[in-house]
Amino acid sequence: MALKTAWKEDSFDRDVLVENLKNVNLYRFAQAVMWVLHEVFGLEQKFFIVPADVRRGRLLLDEILKGGNFGKYSGITNHSIGVKYFLKVKRNMRFVRTYPVEALFEPLFRTWHFFWRLSRR
Repeated sequence: MALKTAWKEDSFDRDVLVENLKNVNLYRFAQAVMWVLHEVFGLEQKFFIVPADVRRGRLLLDEILKGGNFGKYSGITNHSIGVKYFLKVKRNMRFVRTYPVEALFEPLFRTWHFFWRLSRR
């Protein structure tokens, strides 16, 4: 999977950027971001990179408003490591219908990463 350059000197190729977003599985997330930018900041549709997705956008905006500054106010950060693990898994289960692969794989990765970090001490 080779990514192509979407920007050349003074031009921008939207199709190449969309193709790259699809290649790295960020197309649906980009659609949610477009909706948030439109709804919150009033971004005009002529500036959209991809079409906006209302359902995913509302989910993203809800997470932004709940979590605050990089999740600082999500309520998860004030717990022990074990409790944080289960709270994050529970939170991610909300995303199973919208982003199934990411939501279901995240607990496996989090567990693997925990033990990997322990082995690197």
